[in-house]
Amino acid sequence: MIEEFRVYELYPGKLEAFKERFEKYSKPIFARHGIELLGFWEVGEYPKDAKPQVSEGGTVKPAVGSKFGIDRFAYMVRFKSLEQRDAAWQAFVKDDEWLARRAESEVDGALVASEHTTLLLPVQE
Repeated sequence: MIEEFRVYELYPGKLEAFKERFEKYSKPIFARHGIELLGFWEVGEYPKDAKPQVSEGGTVKPAVGSKFGIDRFAYMVRFKSLEQRDAAWQAFVKDDEWLARRAESEVDGALVASEHTTLLLPVQE
C-alpha cells in the first residue's frame, strides 16, 4: 500500500469553492479511477504567538486559538502500489468529466495557487 498526502494552497477567498468542487466532483471521480479517499481537511494555522513548550518528554506547540478557513485544504488517499497510483492519477487528469467540472469551477479564476504532495509508505513491524 502507498498513501499520499496532498496540501493545496488556494487563492484568497477560494476555500469554499474548492471544498464544494471536491465534495461534488473530485470524490466520485476519484472512486471511479480507484483513488481511495481516506479523509480531507481544512488546514489550520497556529496562533502567531504560540511558542513551543519543550520538556524532556518532547515538544508541544499550543493549538488553542488556531485559525481555520485560511485557504488551505488537505486530503489523504491510498493506492495498492506506485504503479496503480500513477495509472489512477493519469486517468484522473485526463477524465472528461473532471476537465469539464474543473473548467466550470474556475470560470472566475483558478482555485489552486500551489500544491505539495508527500508519498507515504506504511511501516511494517
